[in-house]
Order: sequence, then structure tokens, then C-alpha cells
Amino acid sequence: MNSLALAPTELVRTIIASILPEGLDFSIDATQAGQVLVLTIRSPQAHAQGIILGRGGRNIEAIRRLVTACAAVRGITINLHLPNLESTNAVRSEPAVR
Repeated sequence: MNSLALAPTELVRTIIASILPEGLDFSIDATQAGQVLVLTIRSPQAHAQGIILGRGGRNIEAIRRLVTACAAVRGITINLHLPNLESTNAVRSEPAVR
């Protein structure tokens, strides 16, 4: 993984770690193909998944907005994938149009 993937991945990791109570685990898998970075967020605990999603999707939407800004600075596209959550399978972040 190159340096393009490092900052957005660490940003998402830091945000999620700060909203989850101790004892709830999660992992982030990053896959990059060209200028597209896919971050897959997983947690074995349903409670953690619910916190990551947030009431009405507010938490994941806020994370998406921050990641969109991070992606725009780097000129890349970031996809957040939440495979275990039926209400939202993927949240896409597109780079800003310049």
C-alpha cells in the first residue's frame, strides 16, 4: 500500500476508535487500485457496527464527509464499505470537482 492510502485509512481508524467504547473491536482493510481506495470496515460485534453506522446513519455520514475532504486533497476516490450492515452496504466518497 502506498502513501496515498495511509492518511485516509488512519483518519477513519482514529475516528472509529474514538467513538467506540473499550472492548468493541473493529478492523479496516484497505485495497487500492489506481486512484480508488476501498476501505472495508468490519466488526464482529453488532453493537459496534451500530455505533459506527450511528442513529440514522449520522456517524458514517460524518466519517464519509471527512474522508471525502481527505480524498479531494489527494485527488483520489475513497469507497467506505460496511459489509455486515444491511442498511448501507457502501458509502462512496468522490473527489471534489476542480
